[in-house]
Amino acid sequence: RSTDGAASFSAIDIAGLTGIANNIHIYALASSGTGDWMIGQGPNLYFSSDDGASWAFLVAPAGTDAHRIRDIVYTNNTWVVLYDAYLSGSLSDDAYLITCPASTAANMDDTSDWGTPVQLSAANQVDADGNSTATASHLDGSLSKRMAAAGGRVVVLQCGSATNDMAKVQAADVSGKTCTVENTITILPLSEGDGNCIATDGITWLVGGDGGSTSPA
Repeated sequence: RSTDGAASFSAIDIAGLTGIANNIHIYALASSGTGDWMIGQGPNLYFSSDDGASWAFLVAPAGTDAHRIRDIVYTNNTWVVLYDAYLSGSLSDDAYLITCPASTAANMDDTSDWGTPVQLSAANQVDADGNSTATASHLDGSLSKRMAAAGGRVVVLQCGSATNDMAKVQAADVSGKTCTVENTITILPLSEGDGNCIATDGITWLVGGDGGSTSPA
Protein backbone atom coordinates (compact mmCIF):
# COMPACT_ATOMS: atom_id res chain seq x y z
CA ARG A 1 0.00 0.00 0.00
CA SER A 2 1.28 3.46 -0.93
CA THR A 3 -0.06 6.85 0.05
CA ASP A 4 2.73 8.95 -1.46
CA GLY A 5 2.26 8.44 -5.17
CA ALA A 6 4.01 5.03 -5.19
CA ALA A 7 7.30 6.48 -3.94
CA SER A 8 7.20 3.94 -1.10
CA PHE A 9 5.08 0.95 -0.14
CA SER A 10 4.23 -0.89 3.07
CA ALA A 11 3.06 -4.50 3.21
CA ILE A 12 -0.34 -5.37 4.69
CA ASP A 13 -0.59 -8.86 6.15
CA ILE A 14 -4.05 -10.33 5.45
CA ALA A 15 -3.12 -13.95 6.13
CA GLY A 16 -5.33 -14.09 9.23
CA LEU A 17 -8.55 -12.97 7.54
CA THR A 18 -11.50 -15.35 7.53
CA GLY A 19 -11.40 -17.67 4.53
CA ILE A 20 -8.03 -16.52 3.17
CA ALA A 21 -6.17 -19.39 1.50
CA ASN A 22 -2.40 -19.27 1.07
CA ASN A 23 -2.45 -21.18 -2.23
CA ILE A 24 -5.02 -19.05 -4.12
CA HIS A 25 -4.12 -15.93 -6.07
CA ILE A 26 -5.83 -12.59 -5.61
CA TYR A 27 -6.99 -11.55 -9.07
CA ALA A 28 -9.48 -8.79 -8.28
CA LEU A 29 -8.98 -5.37 -6.68
CA ALA A 30 -11.13 -2.25 -7.03
CA SER A 31 -11.83 1.09 -5.37
CA SER A 32 -14.93 3.26 -5.13
CA GLY A 33 -12.77 6.37 -5.28
CA THR A 34 -14.01 7.47 -1.86
CA GLY A 35 -11.89 5.34 0.47
CA ASP A 36 -13.68 2.01 0.08
CA TRP A 37 -11.81 -0.91 -1.50
CA MET A 38 -12.67 -4.50 -2.34
CA ILE A 39 -10.56 -7.53 -3.15
CA GLY A 40 -11.57 -11.04 -4.16
CA GLN A 41 -9.87 -14.35 -3.43
CA GLY A 42 -11.49 -17.65 -4.34
CA PRO A 43 -15.24 -17.13 -3.79
CA ASN A 44 -14.72 -14.50 -1.06
CA LEU A 45 -14.77 -10.71 -0.99
CA TYR A 46 -12.79 -8.62 1.51
CA PHE A 47 -13.54 -4.96 2.24
CA SER A 48 -11.63 -1.94 3.44
CA SER A 49 -13.22 1.40 4.37
CA ASP A 50 -9.96 3.15 5.29
CA ASP A 51 -8.15 3.30 1.97
CA GLY A 52 -6.76 -0.21 2.27
CA ALA A 53 -5.06 0.20 5.65
CA SER A 54 -7.14 -2.60 7.22
CA TRP A 55 -9.27 -5.37 5.78
CA ALA A 56 -12.04 -7.73 6.89
CA PHE A 57 -13.99 -10.59 5.33
CA LEU A 58 -17.14 -9.23 3.70
CA VAL A 59 -19.13 -12.00 1.99
CA ALA A 60 -19.03 -14.82 -0.51
CA PRO A 61 -21.61 -13.11 -2.75
CA ALA A 62 -22.46 -16.16 -4.86
CA GLY A 63 -22.09 -18.63 -2.00
CA THR A 64 -20.51 -21.98 -2.80
CA ASP A 65 -21.36 -21.64 -6.52
CA ALA A 66 -18.40 -19.32 -7.12
CA HIS A 67 -15.09 -20.96 -7.96
CA ARG A 68 -12.86 -17.92 -8.50
CA ILE A 69 -13.62 -14.21 -8.39
CA ARG A 70 -11.88 -12.95 -11.51
CA ASP A 71 -12.38 -9.18 -11.43
CA ILE A 72 -14.19 -6.34 -9.64
CA VAL A 73 -15.24 -2.93 -10.96
CA TYR A 74 -17.14 -0.01 -9.47
CA THR A 75 -19.57 2.07 -11.52
CA ASN A 76 -22.93 3.82 -11.09
CA ASN A 77 -22.59 3.49 -7.30
CA THR A 78 -22.50 -0.28 -7.80
CA TRP A 79 -19.92 -2.98 -7.08
CA VAL A 80 -19.73 -5.50 -9.92
CA VAL A 81 -18.05 -8.89 -9.43
CA LEU A 82 -17.04 -11.26 -12.23
CA TYR A 83 -16.60 -14.91 -11.28
CA ASP A 84 -16.53 -18.37 -12.79
CA ALA A 85 -19.03 -20.98 -11.65
CA TYR A 86 -17.97 -23.82 -9.39
CA LEU A 87 -17.02 -26.95 -11.30
CA SER A 88 -19.36 -29.45 -9.71
CA GLY A 89 -22.87 -30.77 -9.98
CA SER A 90 -24.90 -29.21 -12.75
CA LEU A 91 -22.80 -26.03 -12.94
CA SER A 92 -20.29 -25.64 -15.75
CA ASP A 93 -17.26 -23.38 -16.02
CA ASP A 94 -19.20 -20.34 -17.20
CA ALA A 95 -18.77 -16.65 -16.38
CA TYR A 96 -21.22 -14.80 -14.15
CA LEU A 97 -21.78 -11.25 -12.89
CA ILE A 98 -23.22 -10.34 -9.51
CA THR A 99 -23.81 -6.79 -8.26
CA CYS A 100 -24.48 -4.84 -5.08
CA PRO A 101 -25.41 -1.22 -4.29
CA ALA A 102 -22.41 0.52 -2.73
CA SER A 103 -22.83 0.95 1.01
CA THR A 104 -21.20 0.21 4.34
CA ALA A 105 -19.89 -3.27 5.04
CA ALA A 106 -22.91 -3.94 7.27
CA ASN A 107 -25.20 -3.45 4.27
CA MET A 108 -23.17 -5.63 1.89
CA ASP A 109 -22.11 -8.57 4.08
CA ASP A 110 -25.02 -10.93 3.35
CA THR A 111 -25.80 -12.71 0.10
CA SER A 112 -29.28 -11.16 0.26
CA ASP A 113 -27.64 -7.73 -0.13
CA TRP A 114 -26.45 -8.79 -3.57
CA GLY A 115 -28.45 -9.29 -6.74
CA THR A 116 -29.15 -12.54 -8.55
CA PRO A 117 -26.11 -13.94 -10.40
CA VAL A 118 -26.40 -13.41 -14.15
CA GLN A 119 -24.73 -15.81 -16.56
CA LEU A 120 -22.77 -14.24 -19.40
CA SER A 121 -24.56 -16.02 -22.20
CA ALA A 122 -26.38 -14.80 -25.28
CA ALA A 123 -28.73 -15.97 -28.01
CA ASN A 124 -26.57 -14.22 -30.61
CA GLN A 125 -22.88 -14.21 -31.41
CA VAL A 126 -21.55 -11.82 -34.04
CA ASP A 127 -18.22 -10.94 -35.63
CA ALA A 128 -16.67 -7.48 -35.41
CA ASP A 129 -18.86 -6.27 -38.30
CA GLY A 130 -22.06 -7.43 -36.62
CA ASN A 131 -22.56 -10.50 -38.81
CA SER A 132 -24.08 -13.47 -37.02
CA THR A 133 -21.75 -16.43 -36.47
CA ALA A 134 -23.83 -18.54 -34.08
CA THR A 135 -27.30 -18.69 -32.58
CA ALA A 136 -26.10 -19.10 -29.02
CA SER A 137 -22.91 -18.70 -27.05
CA HIS A 138 -21.51 -18.00 -23.59
CA LEU A 139 -18.35 -16.63 -22.05
CA ASP A 140 -15.95 -19.18 -20.60
CA GLY A 141 -15.44 -18.73 -16.86
CA SER A 142 -11.76 -19.61 -16.81
CA LEU A 143 -10.97 -17.22 -19.69
CA SER A 144 -13.18 -14.26 -18.72
CA LYS A 145 -10.75 -12.40 -16.47
CA ARG A 146 -11.06 -8.68 -17.21
CA MET A 147 -13.74 -5.97 -17.12
CA ALA A 148 -13.93 -2.25 -17.75
CA ALA A 149 -16.73 0.05 -16.62
CA ALA A 150 -18.01 3.59 -16.78
CA GLY A 151 -21.40 5.24 -16.37
CA GLY A 152 -23.12 2.01 -15.36
CA ARG A 153 -21.86 0.21 -18.45
CA VAL A 154 -19.67 -2.88 -17.95
CA VAL A 155 -17.87 -4.81 -20.68
CA VAL A 156 -16.40 -8.24 -19.91
CA LEU A 157 -13.46 -9.55 -21.93
CA GLN A 158 -12.96 -13.24 -22.60
CA CYS A 159 -9.17 -13.41 -22.90
CA GLY A 160 -9.10 -16.15 -25.50
CA SER A 161 -7.18 -16.89 -28.66
CA ALA A 162 -8.00 -14.65 -31.61
CA THR A 163 -7.05 -17.38 -34.08
CA ASN A 164 -9.80 -19.59 -32.66
CA ASP A 165 -12.33 -16.73 -32.41
CA MET A 166 -12.19 -17.04 -28.62
CA ALA A 167 -11.39 -13.38 -27.86
CA LYS A 168 -14.86 -11.99 -27.17
CA VAL A 169 -16.72 -9.28 -25.27
CA GLN A 170 -20.16 -8.96 -23.76
CA ALA A 171 -21.72 -5.84 -22.27
CA ALA A 172 -24.07 -5.27 -19.35
CA ASP A 173 -25.78 -2.31 -17.71
CA VAL A 174 -25.74 -2.25 -13.90
CA SER A 175 -27.51 -0.33 -11.17
CA GLY A 176 -27.46 -1.68 -7.63
CA LYS A 177 -28.82 -5.22 -7.63
CA THR A 178 -29.98 -4.95 -11.23
CA CYS A 179 -27.69 -6.35 -13.92
CA THR A 180 -28.98 -6.43 -17.50
CA VAL A 181 -26.71 -8.39 -19.83
CA GLU A 182 -26.92 -7.72 -23.55
CA ASN A 183 -28.10 -10.65 -25.63
CA THR A 184 -25.15 -10.48 -28.03
CA ILE A 185 -21.53 -11.62 -27.71
CA THR A 186 -19.03 -10.03 -30.11
CA ILE A 187 -15.91 -11.73 -31.45
CA LEU A 188 -13.00 -9.29 -31.44
CA PRO A 189 -11.14 -8.45 -34.66
CA LEU A 190 -7.75 -9.54 -33.35
CA SER A 191 -5.70 -11.30 -36.01
CA GLU A 192 -3.34 -13.25 -33.74
CA GLY A 193 -2.68 -13.97 -30.08
CA ASP A 194 -4.97 -13.42 -27.12
CA GLY A 195 -7.09 -10.55 -25.92
CA ASN A 196 -5.46 -9.49 -22.63
CA CYS A 197 -6.79 -6.17 -21.34
CA ILE A 198 -9.69 -3.75 -21.67
CA ALA A 199 -10.19 -0.11 -20.63
CA THR A 200 -12.58 2.78 -21.19
CA ASP A 201 -12.90 6.50 -20.59
CA GLY A 202 -16.67 6.21 -20.74
CA ILE A 203 -16.87 6.93 -24.47
CA THR A 204 -14.15 4.88 -26.14
CA TRP A 205 -13.48 1.22 -25.32
CA LEU A 206 -10.07 -0.28 -26.07
CA VAL A 207 -8.94 -3.92 -25.96
CA GLY A 208 -5.27 -4.88 -26.04
CA GLY A 209 -4.00 -8.17 -27.41
CA ASP A 210 -0.85 -10.06 -28.29
CA GLY A 211 0.96 -9.17 -31.49
CA GLY A 212 1.84 -11.56 -34.26
CA SER A 213 4.46 -14.26 -33.93
CA THR A 214 5.93 -13.72 -37.42
CA SER A 215 9.23 -11.82 -37.62
CA PRO A 216 9.15 -8.73 -39.85
CA ALA A 217 10.70 -9.04 -43.31
